[in-house]
Amino acid sequence: MATRSDNRWTEWIAGSAVVLLMLLTYLVTMYPGLGGGGDAAKFRYLGHVLGTAHPSGYPLYILVSWLFSVLPFGTLAYRINLMSAVFGALTAGATYLSVRSMGGARAAAIAAGIGLGCGRLFWSKAGLAEVYTLAGFLTAATIAALLTWRQTGRPAWLIGAVTCASMAFGNHLTVMFAVPAFIAFALLTDAKTCLRPRMLIACAAIVALGMAQYGFIILRTVQHAPYLESRATTLSELWDVLTARRYASDIFTFDWAALITERLPALLSMIRQELTVVGLVFLGVGMVWLGRTRWRELCLFGLGVVGIAVVTLNVSADSEGFVVPAFAFLWPVVGVGIGAALGWAGAARWRRLATGLVLALATLMPAWEVAANYALNNHANRVFEDIYFASLFEILPRRTIIPAEEYSIDQHVFYQLLGAESARGRDIRHVHLDVPQIRNFASLGYDVFAFAAARRVLEGHGLVFEPVRLLGQTLSDYLDAVRPGWIVAVAGTPAALAQVPMPVSRSLGRLGAVSAGPGAPGVALGLIGVSGARAGSAVSLATGSSRIDVAAGSGIGSTGTTATIEMNVTADGSGAVVSAGGRDVMRTASGVIVVVMTANGRVVDAEQVDTAQAWRVPIDMRLLPVSRATFAGSCEDLGNTGWTDVSSSLSSGAVIARIDNYRAFDASMIIYATSDTRLAPAITAVAGTGTPALLTDVYDTTDAAQASALDRRVEADGLDDRVKHRRERWTVRISIRVNDGGDYSTTTVNLGRGLAFGLARARVDLNNPKRATLCSVPGPQ
Repeated sequence: MATRSDNRWTEWIAGSAVVLLMLLTYLVTMYPGLGGGGDAAKFRYLGHVLGTAHPSGYPLYILVSWLFSVLPFGTLAYRINLMSAVFGALTAGATYLSVRSMGGARAAAIAAGIGLGCGRLFWSKAGLAEVYTLAGFLTAATIAALLTWRQTGRPAWLIGAVTCASMAFGNHLTVMFAVPAFIAFALLTDAKTCLRPRMLIACAAIVALGMAQYGFIILRTVQHAPYLESRATTLSELWDVLTARRYASDIFTFDWAALITERLPALLSMIRQELTVVGLVFLGVGMVWLGRTRWRELCLFGLGVVGIAVVTLNVSADSEGFVVPAFAFLWPVVGVGIGAALGWAGAARWRRLATGLVLALATLMPAWEVAANYALNNHANRVFEDIYFASLFEILPRRTIIPAEEYSIDQHVFYQLLGAESARGRDIRHVHLDVPQIRNFASLGYDVFAFAAARRVLEGHGLVFEPVRLLGQTLSDYLDAVRPGWIVAVAGTPAALAQVPMPVSRSLGRLGAVSAGPGAPGVALGLIGVSGARAGSAVSLATGSSRIDVAAGSGIGSTGTTATIEMNVTADGSGAVVSAGGRDVMRTASGVIVVVMTANGRVVDAEQVDTAQAWRVPIDMRLLPVSRATFAGSCEDLGNTGWTDVSSSLSSGAVIARIDNYRAFDASMIIYATSDTRLAPAITAVAGTGTPALLTDVYDTTDAAQASALDRRVEADGLDDRVKHRRERWTVRISIRVNDGGDYSTTTVNLGRGLAFGLARARVDLNNPKRATLCSVPGPQ
């Protein structure tokens, strides 16, 4: 006969197995570093610097992530991703305990725990830095503690449940909407114990401590933490943070029609996907069984799901995250449903068949989830952000500013600055997209690196940019990451192959190039191989030149892969070329090029390896272009300010006129300039909304008739005599008209040469000088 100790060990082993299985699953599939969006990037460094996030600040998450940030392995991003994986696995373990506390069979409890962990949404939150798996764990732990208290009658478990719920309050405020379910279950179970003065005092003290977690926000605000998105120095300001006043327009603003026709169907769809059809069947069985035998537990789970649903339906933010605690209420019901089905099957006439069918369905449920969700949630190879931002910070000069961009990019920059500390003693700053401030930094000698949106704004204010090229992985790491079965073509000129690093040689071996190694002087390389092939690629290592031709429909060497299109690789002293389907994919006059194609011949990537820089492969900058400012000319703000001297802006020989109205408006800008040679201004570039119209009038002041016409035009424009008194022979009046539709418009005008004097005026829809700007840009050389 098994002893009670034996049973405890069996429970411990079974529950631990659920936790370890889910943890292993998450470790295999979670993000290895960055990636997953702006909030994930932010939460990866907040604990490291003990900062505050957006309301409600998430103090518990920040403090717990600080503990994970000091672990002695992996990158900071990896360690914080690991935190989500750990709490995701623990949530599955707590679900197992809940099912067992209600008398559910061990197999049913295991199926429920794994089912929760492998759900599409829950799995997605367990693979990156986010608050949701910690919220799910604390909710599941509260449920397990309450059920164990009901089972054992020990008040310590009730205290444990209150503690978990109070801690959850400092992580994500959705727990507030589950509190009525917890209180109702406790009172329905044993109101006498709950209402004892000592118990009430103890619970009140624990709740107060849970609320006190938000004192962290005041503390870090006063201490001027490196990153403070939620700030508070008074209780009133703290209340605004707690109630997310900043997001008031996004909370509980849906009308009944939207709730019923849009929000509710979306929520039910998420739950259906999470539980699967089989899970929904067992959920129904579980509800029936609880209603007949454990109605108090049915109230706990029912009220809990309703509470979480209420907040999820009424918040327009991350619904997929807000709903996560609901799964901690649903899956235990699924588990007892499996247990009840097993009990009914055991009493059936064909009990072996019935029991086998129930067990098969219970096993099919998580297996179905894994099959459906594995590829979606497998981010093991998502390293682009890690490589990109590490490479960017590697090349940034000693004094650099990076203007604010869209949220996700900004958070990745902050991760490098505050989390990875990639500045390494340099003065690298992330600054607001404030044009005067950025121009001032540029005048002080700071380099300006801007992403796409910031670049567009700054270009409209006279800054000129050139694209930045970043080097990413070494060729060895690049080839190791190519998906098995994909085709790789490599071509290298003799000069580049004199010294091939040994890691590169080994990686070429992964393409089936067993004979590819360090080259001898004058040897060229041509290779068409298959990633993952142990041998048999088509390789040519020959003195002077190499050529490989693979016809469509023929095999690629002896790799066992058939080419679906014609492929050709040529390399010699004059250059290297890779062709596919009868066209050149990439060529170079010298060096090494690599082309990656899918098994059906679709080109995925084509790069030239920088053999002078450790054989590194350039990053595809089309995914996230960044540029470096090469020119920052002078600017004048002209919006409804009258005539302004713009001589400094005209001195470069070209100008950019920016109109930025609040609403649709026929705006105009007039420029008077003088020169000793005849001018013929012309538009060379436009951007934004609207079609600018350019009108130029050129006056020869030595001609009496033209000088008289100039006088009349100057008087009509309300200009003083500054133009008349110039000694230059020629005066040009430039008129730019555009309606930017309330967006913006920029017009670049080539003046033909640098000018020493000019006046300008702009009329826009509002009396705001910054609504119209004239800036110098590089002119004719």
